[in-house]
Amino acid sequence: MGYNLSKLQATHREILRLHVNGMSSLDIANTTGMTPTMVSYTINSDFGQLVLEDMQRQLDTEALTVQKQLHENAKASEIFLGGIAQGTTEVPTPLRVKVCMDQLDRAGHAKVTKNVNVDLHGELTEDEIMSIKQDAMALSNIHREEPIECEITTEEPTDGG
Repeated sequence: MGYNLSKLQATHREILRLHVNGMSSLDIANTTGMTPTMVSYTINSDFGQLVLEDMQRQLDTEALTVQKQLHENAKASEIFLGGIAQGTTEVPTPLRVKVCMDQLDRAGHAKVTKNVNVDLHGELTEDEIMSIKQDAMALSNIHREEPIECEITTEEPTDGG
């Protein structure tokens, strides 16, 4: 019975590639159809260790290249986001609000919330109040992930407060 050396080499290389990418030996065996013993032997052999070192070195080099590109792009992104936040770059208002909130969050600021208590009793009709409430809820659904809850009361204010 003869062995196809090129197929064995391809299988060994695949075992090592899967291993360097973090797959467990048992999963590699199931994926490649090899026995767990064969997978272990391939990974732990002197030749396997040399190939693994080379593969890891390539991955490290690629990771450093990607990290360098991300770092270079971060400055351009910072300038672009600054333009959005400052209004010098034209974008829809909801996106501008989202960018500003994200920048504040990344800078360590507390989440921006808004509580407004206004006594409009006697100033607006009930229909006007309902219209304002509907507009506020519609805007909150556009600009925020969580809708703003509004409560309208028609009670007269007391003299004490």
